Amino acid sequence: MKMSPKISLLLVGCMLVSVACGDEDEPLTLTSGPAPDHEADMFRTVLKDLTAAKQLPVKGNWPDDFGDANFYGPGFFYRYARGQGGNPHQEALGHETHAYNMEVLTDSLADAGKLVKNLEDVMMSLFGLIERYHHSPDPASLTMLDKAIDVILLLTGTMDYYPEGSSSVGGYGVDTYGPTTTNATLALLCLEYAGTVGGAKKAQRIAEAVAILEKGRTMAWLKDKGYYKFSSTRSGLFLYPNITQLMSHVRAYELTQKKLYLDRAVDLHLAIQGLKVKGEGRYRSPYSATYMGAKTDDYTTLSSQNFTMIGLSLLYQQTKTAGLKQEIVDILAFIRTRLLSGGRVLHHWMDGKLAVPSDPEYYCSGCNLQMLYIIHRMDELLR
Repeated sequence: MKMSPKISLLLVGCMLVSVACGDEDEPLTLTSGPAPDHEADMFRTVLKDLTAAKQLPVKGNWPDDFGDANFYGPGFFYRYARGQGGNPHQEALGHETHAYNMEVLTDSLADAGKLVKNLEDVMMSLFGLIERYHHSPDPASLTMLDKAIDVILLLTGTMDYYPEGSSSVGGYGVDTYGPTTTNATLALLCLEYAGTVGGAKKAQRIAEAVAILEKGRTMAWLKDKGYYKFSSTRSGLFLYPNITQLMSHVRAYELTQKKLYLDRAVDLHLAIQGLKVKGEGRYRSPYSATYMGAKTDDYTTLSSQNFTMIGLSLLYQQTKTAGLKQEIVDILAFIRTRLLSGGRVLHHWMDGKLAVPSDPEYYCSGCNLQMLYIIHRMDELLR
């Protein structure tokens, strides 16, 4: 899921044309590479922390990653290595995560219970395989992609692609992010396959994605409110379900050119303004506020801001609305000034203060990799 750079902030796009830092004869290291135009100091600080000797080897199974590194391990390190003409040290980390993803998928497909329990990890591993296929097409990845996507769609199709509650399909992802987010992610998985892999199943995957989105519209769209609900049991405006639906609708527009999907995405951007924190450039992200112990609505996670930046970037590529670009710059400034601490970006800002180790969640390596991926690609995606 090669295509226009419009086609994916998540998974695809043209390789950045960059000049490596330092003398061309200087040995490449895990931190070698071009400095991005946006937030270069934070980028290098976080990259240094993630690849410090004390953190390695991870062998593809990044600690404290909440499954996000299954995609953003290959997603960042393959692209950053290629952006400087090839860095074998960085590519090795991408290869390690790819190998881990193949193990996750092999084990999960052999055990239906494990597939259900680890649905989020499985889907992120599939996004990682799509990224690998973009970097280096191989039959093994393609075979695994086809088999796993078919099984997941068969499983979730019995629930109208709207798996709600741990009794039907479990895992941290469904319970934490909600069925509307899962619906959008399922559609996005098919769209990214169509855009990157293409081939004989391209039209089929697009049709599957469209059907999934329409089921999500039926199950979760609140016409009188102008946004998608989180689930049947949680009321109010939430960021995750609406930003992921925004992302999927922009991608559907890119691949079908049906303006209906772009119009929906524009409407969703307007809807989430109700979660914007005035003067701070960030969005409140209440999906896990209660679990984390927030006493007020002053709660924002790195993960949700990352996905918001991705969604706004995709929308900017289609509309070229200058305000979208500025929103992303403002979110990054919030991350640097509020969440960056000790060389890493912490999990959240809550009740006027930064996350502390005693919070249920404190740090996410996958979210830090995701942020590096976004910053690295901004020069291309926001031009």
